[in-house]
Amino acid sequence: MMHYRSLLTLLFIAMLSTTALANGKPTPTLDNISFERYRQKTHQWLTENRTGFGAGTVAEQIKLILPFEITPSANHNTKRAIILLHGLGDTPFVMRDLAASFAKLGFTARTILLPGHGGKPIQLTEVAYQDWQQAVHQAVLTSSQEFDEVYLAGYSLGGALGLSETLANPNIKGLFLFSPVLQINSKLAFATVFLQHFKTWLSTPTIPNPDFARFEILPTHAAAETYKLTRAIKQQLKVAGTLPPTFIAVAEADATISATAVKDFFEQQHFSRAELLWFSPHIQQNTSTKPSPNKILWQVPSHIPEQNIVDFSHRSIVSKPDNPHYGINSPVEYCGFNYPPCPPKAQRLYGEFNTNVVVSRLMYNPYFDWMMQQIQLFLTSEF
Repeated sequence: MMHYRSLLTLLFIAMLSTTALANGKPTPTLDNISFERYRQKTHQWLTENRTGFGAGTVAEQIKLILPFEITPSANHNTKRAIILLHGLGDTPFVMRDLAASFAKLGFTARTILLPGHGGKPIQLTEVAYQDWQQAVHQAVLTSSQEFDEVYLAGYSLGGALGLSETLANPNIKGLFLFSPVLQINSKLAFATVFLQHFKTWLSTPTIPNPDFARFEILPTHAAAETYKLTRAIKQQLKVAGTLPPTFIAVAEADATISATAVKDFFEQQHFSRAELLWFSPHIQQNTSTKPSPNKILWQVPSHIPEQNIVDFSHRSIVSKPDNPHYGINSPVEYCGFNYPPCPPKAQRLYGEFNTNVVVSRLMYNPYFDWMMQQIQLFLTSEF
């Protein structure tokens, strides 16, 4: 009995010590305030909480990772907005290419900074997945007061949050999912719920964080909350009706999420309309099929030998090849989970992390412009 009580005591102390590591003010949310005021509050929060890493000064980095809004040109209908949601450990910076592209399609594209992000990685131990959900919901409610139509677009964790909000809110006009986390690509993902009380960090890179726009080291707690979010979404899907028009893009070789789970979601869920871009190294040329009258499946080759690309990664879907930070001439190199030195560029292969060959993680989508053309057609067609 004494041993059991001692174990409970140690567990309680571990829980307290984890949350006590950082206890600053919560990340601001877009809650019934103007977007400009939201940016100002977030700028102040980042100034007080940001730890610089990667290139540039802290002040320069804050300007780049702040939530931003891009408005369409005057000849477009400005009464529809799309809220873009970044991934776990990321910042709005990673959504810039998508935001600019949606603005060209007539949307006011705005981003938010999810709670626990942008400051210090340890601050992710202070948030639960419900905090992320609430931040998204508040942004939707606030935007709904300004715009006739509100759409959601999410990458990775942001995709899961966009789907969760859409399942709970029938007023969402349309949904765009890029590498969405519907299931983590690990059979041991459930263990993070228990492991978080004993292991603060999932892993520790062997070199400093090379990317100012995202955390490369994540608390186990953040992974546990992501896992719990996927479980909550599964419960939502059990009672879900027909979803609004939904566009999905995912890489078959994704090492972070289960691409198969995303494909199953596309095939099994009821949508008013849906389209899936399935990037696969096993496909030789673009092919499209209609699994049902209101669904289109595109299978797109992700093995591009002439560009030394073996497959697409989890991260590659949302950035353009000419992105100055993540594109072909990116100053940031990713070769393996702990970032060992990359081979010379002429000898380098690009794709997703795997154990069979050392590759530099592909951080851009060679078909980004084509993907946006498909999105434009999706928005204007009824199949």
